[in-house]
Amino acid sequence: MNDADPVEEFFARERRDITPAPGDEAHWTALVETNRRTRRARWTGFAAGAAAAVVLVGGVGYLLRPGDGTTALPASQTSSVSSSGTPSGSASRPTTGAPTTPQTTPPTSATTSRTTTAVSADFRLASVSQAGQTTIFGLGTSSCSGRACTQVVRSLDSGRTWRAVATFGDGVDAAGRTSSGKVGTDSTLTDIRMANPKVGWAFGGGLKMTTDGGFTWSDYPHEGKAVVALETDAKQVVIVSAGGDCNGRTCGGDLYVQRAAVGESAPTTVGRLSGGRILGATVAFADGQAVVSPDNRGATDGGDLPSVVTDQGLQTVTLPGCSATAGPATVVTPADGRGHFGFCASGGAAGRTGYAVSSSADGGRTWTQVDSASPLLLVNGSFSAFAAADAAHLLAVSGGDPAVHGSLKVSSDGGRTWADPASPPPMPDRGWAWAGAPGAGMYYAVPAGGSGSFWKSTDDGQTWRQVRVAG
Repeated sequence: MNDADPVEEFFARERRDITPAPGDEAHWTALVETNRRTRRARWTGFAAGAAAAVVLVGGVGYLLRPGDGTTALPASQTSSVSSSGTPSGSASRPTTGAPTTPQTTPPTSATTSRTTTAVSADFRLASVSQAGQTTIFGLGTSSCSGRACTQVVRSLDSGRTWRAVATFGDGVDAAGRTSSGKVGTDSTLTDIRMANPKVGWAFGGGLKMTTDGGFTWSDYPHEGKAVVALETDAKQVVIVSAGGDCNGRTCGGDLYVQRAAVGESAPTTVGRLSGGRILGATVAFADGQAVVSPDNRGATDGGDLPSVVTDQGLQTVTLPGCSATAGPATVVTPADGRGHFGFCASGGAAGRTGYAVSSSADGGRTWTQVDSASPLLLVNGSFSAFAAADAAHLLAVSGGDPAVHGSLKVSSDGGRTWADPASPPPMPDRGWAWAGAPGAGMYYAVPAGGSGSFWKSTDDGQTWRQVRVAG
């Protein structure tokens, strides 16, 4: 008598016939493409319905699809950004009240590639932004047909390999090779910030937005002219723009602060800071609350106090231990998104600037000065930047001057003591332009003066390795 179960025998044969396959995104994309080819005749009848699956942002449409955006599917490239005059007048710092609808800047044209290309050996990085667990974007300058151009590059493997995803054409000037960390001019793009692997912004003399992983970019409306700061917490974005002209080092006019949810087609103005000449600004998010820090160091006319962005407008805050004449205050957020740290110049000597450190646990409304056992001293330069991996681990850098190079200091006790890393990166000729903390004890440091690489630490700044972007 045969006790074999025919159902079990059937599934046993099926299991033996299964061919193992990788479970990654590339294999999924291949399966989708194969299925699309074999069923193309059946897709014809659904063309009208598929045309409705379009996301419209800033007048540019992109077809919804799976994958990481390695091939763009533009539905339209027509910009709907309107032109209007530049806001005029002045206001006391800060202004509050009902949010206003932003004026828009004239559109600028941009030519973007449809597929990835190799990053050239002469690429020079100006800005870097973590977009996901393993996805990093960069903005910099390269050579395009014998002239300088601005490019967006991307890595999908934590910086091991890089590809260029977009090149900006007419209407966007390439930033100078020594302009990393500066405000640029009215027609340059100097920085990039990504909310996720798909959505992000490139900004400087203008403001552009991508929704397809950097392949296509559309003008994003905003008040004023040049955008001097932009930051996102993946849910919302805060934009700071100058009402006056920028000359490559400073920007003039009032500062407009605007906010939008990620994916919104236009921001809302929440307040305005009094004008003057500024060197730049920063925005820091914590617990959904943003703090704007203008930098008027060496410039004129105020605009130097941090302001909390609220639903009612802007709330100016004064950090403890700060000297009104020593320099600006800068607020940063730990990578885990909890609390704020404040840094402000508080004296110094012999070519170095001392900084007072403070912290806030209530969205930046109240601050406590950190008792310093070994104060933070940075070599004087055009740039200073700060980052926090968590409530204990902090990073501070400076640079911009080839005569004095720069500094890189770390703290492991919330800013009470500062020291050199156990194994620091080689000091660039012009020091450091920018530092950031993407999370999990990780820091990035971008050299000043333009470089084909940046530096990365995964142990709270104690040891560093070079991340090569240029081909």
